[in-house]
Amino acid sequence: MNNGADESNADAPFAQVSITRWRDGRLEQTDDLVIREARIGLYVNGDPVVHLMCLAAELDALAVGFLISEGILRDVSDLRSVDVDLETGRIVCVADVDERALADRRANWTLGTGCGGGGVGTDPNEPAECRRINTRVRFGARALSDAGEELNRSSQLFRKTGGVHSAAICDSAGTILTRADDVGRHNAFDKAVGMALLRKERVDDKAVLSTGRICAAVASKAIRHKIPLIASRSAPTVRALWLADRYGVSVIGFQRAGRMNVYTCPERVTEC
Repeated sequence: MNNGADESNADAPFAQVSITRWRDGRLEQTDDLVIREARIGLYVNGDPVVHLMCLAAELDALAVGFLISEGILRDVSDLRSVDVDLETGRIVCVADVDERALADRRANWTLGTGCGGGGVGTDPNEPAECRRINTRVRFGARALSDAGEELNRSSQLFRKTGGVHSAAICDSAGTILTRADDVGRHNAFDKAVGMALLRKERVDDKAVLSTGRICAAVASKAIRHKIPLIASRSAPTVRALWLADRYGVSVIGFQRAGRMNVYTCPERVTEC
């Protein structure tokens, strides 16, 4: 397709497009790879909850991570089934939920700062029913730095397209347990966490690594999951730091090879 995306393989995560590139003082015609995004509807017990602009992969994990982040599911054990239908663009979940809480999330949806349609149904400034995180788990700065570099290197989609964010769950030794890509950093977060929960792994003694900005909505998701540390190569916002300090989440920003800024709860990060 001239000057547009090749739709011959709509299931692929990216498309080839024709572009004009300026390089070394010259204009040239070439091809480039561009990430795809899909509009996916999330349904719970037959009712629509939200439509997400996302990368159409790991959608079961996205659903689980999102629903628990929003407090619609209390625990993964409340989920009876999750079915993904790419033809209709739906994720259909059957679960034990508080219908009044679900209705409240719909009524109070807040448009977030995330690409890919990020937003939250709970008040990101006041995560309901959440307590301050108190844990003895500690994370070594070097282990976190190495894990962050591994995350940055591991995304083939980013290397091909430059069009995705990545997120991962790692343990205190810096071992990456799950990782995910998506057009939105919120979605990547939910996918990485959802993968761990579907594997019946704890996340309350793990860290989330991200390539995206740490905003209030992302901090709120961590608080909801009782995740004690978030680290990103990007920056945090003031509201995210206020939330993290209040609820006991360590926030690391500008995580690059050999350096990082620890903004909140620094006692959880050790030199080794």
